[in-house]
Amino acid sequence: MDLFTIKKIVGQGAMPLTLLTIFILLGLYWSLKNQKKKAIFSQFIALIFLLLISNNQVAYHLLLSKEQAYKQFDLSHPVKHIVILGCGHKNDGMLPVTSQLASCSLYRLVEGIRIYKANPGARIVTSGYGGSEPFSNADMVRQVAISLGIPEHHITALPHPKDTEQEAKAIAPILGKQPFALVTSASHMPRAMAIFEKANLNPVAAPSGHLAKDPSRENWWQSFPDASAIHLVERWWYETLGSAWLLIKGD
Repeated sequence: MDLFTIKKIVGQGAMPLTLLTIFILLGLYWSLKNQKKKAIFSQFIALIFLLLISNNQVAYHLLLSKEQAYKQFDLSHPVKHIVILGCGHKNDGMLPVTSQLASCSLYRLVEGIRIYKANPGARIVTSGYGGSEPFSNADMVRQVAISLGIPEHHITALPHPKDTEQEAKAIAPILGKQPFALVTSASHMPRAMAIFEKANLNPVAAPSGHLAKDPSRENWWQSFPDASAIHLVERWWYETLGSAWLLIKGD
């Protein structure tokens, strides 16, 4: 089992819904063992935890700290290269290629194209492996970009990198010290910038797919527990774990 797989297993095991499930299962176990105090305590913790992670205000303020770390890309800033980091997709020939991309990949591509339109002739670099899918994320994003009018010869696909560190290593020989637009999700941008700068690259942040939207003007009924809030908390926690791993790993 390689380090990438171990990271994914450990990361998934530490995600909020996994932890919530553990508390619930512990409560059920202690109930079967007639340990009522432990069972009630575990279920109480699970309930409080669920109410917190499904609250829009909590989710918004947690994720905002990461998403506001970098401002939107300044289109007056000229660049010759636009790097779009990989995210996710599902290959399904019954669907149009735009629907096969995960929303995070689609957001990143749209931002990349927006920057490309302000810098005609720039080269777009897509990256990301395919996992269990027959085509890589780099190739799928490239295919969608071509279908949206980007010239094929202006796109370079890097289909092998599995994570951001591998993406930085793959891109370094291509770009060297040249400044380039680094396009990734806003929540992922602080970690991505740290990784690329550590690789002696010169990225200019181009965050996309912002999820933290101010809930202060919502109607009162929108304050009830919301599954979308859990997704925001998961994104914050995933990036927090990723940043912690960089600190632990050092080098």
